[in-house]
Amino acid sequence: MKDRVRRLLWPFQDWELEQQQAWLADMAKQGWHLRSTGPGLASFRKGEQANVRYRCEIAPDANQEQIELFQAAGWEYVGRRNCVLVFRAPVDEQIPEIHTDSREQAPTLRLLVRNLLVSLLPFLVLTVIVLGPGSSPDFVEQQLLEANWLDLLSLSFLLYVFVISLRGLFHTAGLIRKLKRGRSLENNVPYRTVLRRRQLVVPVMLLMAVALIASHIGARISDAQSTNFPPIPERELPMVRLSQLLDQAGYTEYHRSRTGTFLAERVKGDVFNYYRERGNLLFPVQQKMSEKFDVPGVAAPDQPTYSPILITRRFEARNPDLARLLAEQVASREKADIFRMTNLQPAELPGVDGFWRQDEGEAHAFVLLKGNVVVDVYYNGIDPIEQLIELQLAKLPFKQR
Repeated sequence: MKDRVRRLLWPFQDWELEQQQAWLADMAKQGWHLRSTGPGLASFRKGEQANVRYRCEIAPDANQEQIELFQAAGWEYVGRRNCVLVFRAPVDEQIPEIHTDSREQAPTLRLLVRNLLVSLLPFLVLTVIVLGPGSSPDFVEQQLLEANWLDLLSLSFLLYVFVISLRGLFHTAGLIRKLKRGRSLENNVPYRTVLRRRQLVVPVMLLMAVALIASHIGARISDAQSTNFPPIPERELPMVRLSQLLDQAGYTEYHRSRTGTFLAERVKGDVFNYYRERGNLLFPVQQKMSEKFDVPGVAAPDQPTYSPILITRRFEARNPDLARLLAEQVASREKADIFRMTNLQPAELPGVDGFWRQDEGEAHAFVLLKGNVVVDVYYNGIDPIEQLIELQLAKLPFKQR
């Protein structure tokens, strides 16, 4: 007759020693005897129902000398899972407990504490990054605008590991105190509630991990096939067009240098004239438009062509509080480049919930906040900035036609 084998997900954490011992003993009473252990799995063989004691011993590795010592006392070595060695013996008074003095077992649990502290490190590092020097306005802005459901799943998984590890630390500390007081670990503790919850949670976490990997691969493929610089559509947009601001006629698309033309071919788009739409969980609407024109006969004699540039970013948040948080981070940004001005200052502007601006010669930047909408504008040109502000203010709110 062929052996009947049953493979189950191992539902308990290493530090849940008493629960593991009770579960394995109950499985033996049902005729299912542990055959082997593996990463996250337990293999059982069907046999006669029996009263069997299982004991979980903590050790850094399967030390053969230790195993032979326990075997000589009547304990069978079944297998090893992480730092947990599993032994069993029939309920027989002739076979003594592995630890006749529970105080001897207390030091072995320190390995559990060390492993749990190591598992907490990723969360602690993330906390330092978020709350430490990395929590600059630029960093916060990036997290707000790039957070997606993949990040949420990753954070959920990380929080799950953190909570489990923290619970493990407190639980293990309690076991160590119990052992030091001369009390042995219990072997008949209630475990079924935890078992049912883990049997649900573990498959869900595995599915989440698979979804994360698959979605990440899909996003990479999608990014490789798309361009970050799609052309500006003909329809009305919620941003001011550069043509609305210029008093001059006869302007044309910005004349790119040979290097700029080569770059446009490589990125499959015009890096100076494009319109892009994106979105995420917190800011479902994210729009960016860039325009740069050549306007002849306006600038100084040594600059025969006037080339103003207007870059506008517009965001719609899930709620006004998120919008205000983003507006404040954008206005106080610290990282500068040729199209970003730093440390915008609060200013008064009727009709909005927040307004920040910065002016340096012909370069101007301002941030508008109204309700759940944030508009971030950079403009470099000789036309009046006040006119641009009024035109953009008239676009709030914007309803798609």
